[in-house]
Amino acid sequence: MSTSTRAGVRVEHPHQVRRLILMQLRSVSIPLAAWIGGLTLLIAAVPPVYASFFGDASELDAMVGILAGSDAIALFFGPIPDHITIGSLFQWQLGAYAMILIAVAAIVLTTGRRDEEGGIRELVQSTGVGARRLNAAQIALAIIPVALLAILTAGALVVEGFFIAGLDTVGSVAISTALLLAGLAYAAISLLLEQLLPQVSARRIALASVLVGYALRVAADATGHIWIRWITPLGWKDILAPYSKNLLVAALPMLAIVISLFALAHALFLHRELHGTYLRPRTASTARLQVSSSLALAARLARGSIASWTAVVLLLAVLFGTMATTVLDLAETSGYGDILSSMTASANPTTQFVTVATMFLAILISVAGVLLTGASAAAETAGLADMELSTGVSRYRFVGARVTVAFLATTLLALASAAVLAIGTAAQLDGAAGRRALLLSVSQLPGIYAALGLSAAFYGMARRLMPLAWVAITWSAFISWFGGMLRLPRWILHLSLFDYAADHDPNWIALALLALIAVAGTALGLEFLRRRDITSQ
Repeated sequence: MSTSTRAGVRVEHPHQVRRLILMQLRSVSIPLAAWIGGLTLLIAAVPPVYASFFGDASELDAMVGILAGSDAIALFFGPIPDHITIGSLFQWQLGAYAMILIAVAAIVLTTGRRDEEGGIRELVQSTGVGARRLNAAQIALAIIPVALLAILTAGALVVEGFFIAGLDTVGSVAISTALLLAGLAYAAISLLLEQLLPQVSARRIALASVLVGYALRVAADATGHIWIRWITPLGWKDILAPYSKNLLVAALPMLAIVISLFALAHALFLHRELHGTYLRPRTASTARLQVSSSLALAARLARGSIASWTAVVLLLAVLFGTMATTVLDLAETSGYGDILSSMTASANPTTQFVTVATMFLAILISVAGVLLTGASAAAETAGLADMELSTGVSRYRFVGARVTVAFLATTLLALASAAVLAIGTAAQLDGAAGRRALLLSVSQLPGIYAALGLSAAFYGMARRLMPLAWVAITWSAFISWFGGMLRLPRWILHLSLFDYAADHDPNWIALALLALIAVAGTALGLEFLRRRDITSQ
């Protein structure tokens, strides 16, 4: 990054910000590709699948009558469109997932505080880059991934609209706009929190804000107070109403909110001391922290995350249990029944429902486990690894403690969600269905463990390779959900980590192989870690 000097005054060249943005994009290229590529593939794959299974408008109308009778489904996905088309079904069902995923992606890919605490801000500013330009680059880095996803999504949906009835261009622009604004809002919230708190606390509260936003969206639907949707970016999609009302004019005040959040974050950045925060985090206590081992320290640091994930997973298990009767009614319609049959390779409606529910929960628990495993990378970045290792703790114990916490937490999450789902399913259907839900949930554990083993292996090789674990989960989730619908070869379906759950006659060889991946991945990660540097950069 070059500068010139005139009469003793350092002058910045305009291309400095561009170079800074390109440098930072290169540093997050792996997670950027994993999140953006996975989400784009997920969104683009659904409309053709729906079009192939719901060719008859009468089937869609029959679905409306069934869905309208389920409060749980309406709260989970949002308000049911009055008139169901391929487009409105797509935005209602997948849009609910996509809004949450893009919010999480925006938070994960926002890295301003991490760069500062790693010393990058000092290095960059020492070359003559001013605070305004540096923060402009950070804001641009927060905007680019979300904008890229919105552009790719809009392009894919517009092209598919030429071949799929009900997927009009205006609706495609509206759903892409909803994703764009929600992603930008949470990116701005993440940047704002980074000015108030250290990296770890800011990231944790930013992710918690997604749960709060979802709760507010549910509250808006449950109470009938529609104005609450304006408070949460996750409710903006329902206001824009893609593929039905297409109220794009409502995007203007939403954009004003986003700009205001970015402007506030920018103002706070300019008036904040280097490495300083406006708020004292709750974790900054004068009390002495006494722990007996690395495992106790890792468990103490992870307790907030574990509690949050436990609440989310168990709440979803309860919701799935209450949806059982409605899903079985939907399975009686030819279109939805064909979808469930292709997803699960089963003709039994009860097995179809239980398989889909346990698969969804297993994917979610895997995400929680990978994030807990990633605590090793976060501790290394924050300098905690250096402090802990300086006390004589071995690298094996440092990483092993965090991996152990991840394995124990996911095991407890899987067993607890299995029990809750089994009880709910038994109450809605019968005891046999509850027993099937319990067995299928527990048999997903080897796949969850394999995801954790891969995460540990990637971290051991190099911290920047950690995002490859998301590639494995994204691939497995996509194949498990859409592989059968797309009629992919069976051998490709077997490449999913979540394809081997069974309530009877399990594939012991496949389950043993998944367990081997978990053990070997963890062992390789520990071995690789002995051969590389531990650094906060």
